[in-house]
Amino acid sequence: MTKRANDSVELDLAALRDDLLRGGPGPLRSDEGEEAFQQHKLLSAAVHRAAKLDEQKSESETAAWVRYVTRHFPAGHNDADDARLLFGDWRTSLLKKDTPGPGVAITHGQSAIHWQRDQQGRLCLNLEDTWDDYAASVGSFVEYLRDSARRKVVLARWRKQGWVVEPFIPAIEALAGATVINMPLSASPSVSVSSSATSITLGAQSITVSPTPLPTSPATKSPI
Repeated sequence: MTKRANDSVELDLAALRDDLLRGGPGPLRSDEGEEAFQQHKLLSAAVHRAAKLDEQKSESETAAWVRYVTRHFPAGHNDADDARLLFGDWRTSLLKKDTPGPGVAITHGQSAIHWQRDQQGRLCLNLEDTWDDYAASVGSFVEYLRDSARRKVVLARWRKQGWVVEPFIPAIEALAGATVINMPLSASPSVSVSSSATSITLGAQSITVSPTPLPTSPATKSPI
């Protein structure tokens, strides 16, 4: 690999790492249990997203999750049975039922009981330590991709997930100019604006999240 190609790979991997680690939980007081609960949901979704990036065609979502956790989570927190438990009673139950399943207890600010089991056999996930486990997994994931043939697949999937913030211009002439926005903010560097959907507040600012468009050829302007 040439130096230029290697530099490009490193930039891509650094951007992937930063994106996967975006939006981690901030410090929470002991009485902020509701916020911690919501942060657990967001964190479980982040783990799911990382696992899906490397999901193989022959795998189910569960299998991809288990492979990600067992390969990339820190030793002692990467048992296959625990990974399956997290998929069902943490990720799926939190996102679909708005409650952890019977095999998992969630908390925050309680590092001493992270990854411990209680007398009922429930596995405790402390928010801050679970984030640390996830952050370590992202570091492992990036290292794995550096020399893996899967890198192109993962990066291609990741690039399709990019989004930008853009102004919303109503099609109805009477509403034109009713919304404004400050300078664009993008989670994916060097991307252009595409079609979008958003809600607007008249007389205020409108934030519009849009998918990153596919790159186009300078000659034909058609999708590559």
